[in-house]
Amino acid sequence: EYYISFSRDKIDLSKKIYKKIKKITNELKGVATLLVSNFDIKVLVAVPSEKTKEISTFMDDLIIDIYIKDYKFDYLTKNFNFEITNDIIMKAFIKALLVFDIETDKKIIQQKIRGIKSIVLDSFFEFRLKTLKYRWNDLINLANDNNMYLMSKDTFVELIKFLVSNLEYRYDAINIKQQGSDFVICDEKGNFLEDDLLESANCNDSLLITSLITLNPKRIRIDTTYNIKDDVVFLLYKLFSNRVEIFK
Repeated sequence: EYYISFSRDKIDLSKKIYKKIKKITNELKGVATLLVSNFDIKVLVAVPSEKTKEISTFMDDLIIDIYIKDYKFDYLTKNFNFEITNDIIMKAFIKALLVFDIETDKKIIQQKIRGIKSIVLDSFFEFRLKTLKYRWNDLINLANDNNMYLMSKDTFVELIKFLVSNLEYRYDAINIKQQGSDFVICDEKGNFLEDDLLESANCNDSLLITSLITLNPKRIRIDTTYNIKDDVVFLLYKLFSNRVEIFK
């Protein structure tokens, strides 16, 4: 038996996580329940004893995912001292901060949650993951201390380029192919790319930039039969330089 406890204001996140857990518990012949009270929200999980290893691995990965995606995003954005816009450059900047040294974030969380079968997410973050907060504070300070650069498009892009250049490569090469009016992300062999950090294999112009920052491949091939928006092309070449090839 396992459970994850969410604060009451994280109802949307709890429902999203519950759907993921429900799917795996069905496959493992187990059960999952979403319990909403006035104080918190719990996702309760139970599987047959012979499925302990599978569900334990799944739950650890899921909790790590919650912290490095949802909690990191909330923590960073709540502590910025500048306005967060919906502009594509701002999205790229935040994404670069989110994935910066993310493998170390994962290792820190993995060490802390090892063997845990029940977790209150907010409390665990506040008291057991202080190292993460210290690390994320460095990113917040980097952003806040350089907020003057955010006022100029050119200098803002240079700051993002600096962050991207310091990310570890995660793939040798990926292919971006047109699918209708959107793009689909594939591996070198043309198969749909599955990656835990990827929001979706399908993406529009804006999501294409943040997806490429997340994947950070050594080579990027884009097959397209229509014109990509000028601001997207600008960012592609500016952030990834000679790694980008666009074929029409």
